[in-house]
Amino acid sequence: MQTTSKPSLPGRTPGSAAIHFGNEHELENTNDLASELVATEKTMSQIVRFSDAEEVFERADALYERVERMLRIRLPNADIHHVGSTAVRGSVTKGDLDVVVRVARSAFCLAEEVLASIFERNLESSRSEDFAAFLDKTTDPELGVQLVVEGGAADTFLAWRRRLQTDAELREQYNELKRAYDGRQMNEYRDAKAEFIGRHLRGE
Repeated sequence: MQTTSKPSLPGRTPGSAAIHFGNEHELENTNDLASELVATEKTMSQIVRFSDAEEVFERADALYERVERMLRIRLPNADIHHVGSTAVRGSVTKGDLDVVVRVARSAFCLAEEVLASIFERNLESSRSEDFAAFLDKTTDPELGVQLVVEGGAADTFLAWRRRLQTDAELREQYNELKRAYDGRQMNEYRDAKAEFIGRHLRGE
């Protein structure tokens, strides 16, 4: 039986697989945001490491340019953004690239099919009628693509990015949390991260 292969992502190496932020509207559903941010965290290893080296951000920027160009061809009506810590200079980061793809509710199913034809699904992430996660571990850095419905419960990635970009004190607190978990178990970091994000988005 003849089999078909998924199209190659620009800059990706042959081999294995594919993979965290949404809307400028008023911050709501903060528990959903915290859960999604943690759920879409990739398990590269059980030990988490962070860096603030400029070259880490440059690699993420370069990959984002290629990914965005490709996605705009495949999903011309989508709203595509670089999110996650590599999108915020001054952050401490694991170094992976996270991309959010925002679409109208009526376009979600087709967009999900398109992304599934390009990337592997992130099976460790949740999946709902307005959120789906994909990953690619063969790129450098590793890639995460999060599909959300505009205005939906999971459409919070841009709001969190904006908070980190505009609130230097919050960003440094987040950095300190990451430094405290550098070299520790990933699940410990995830728990602490979820608590931190949820608390601050609730305004506590």
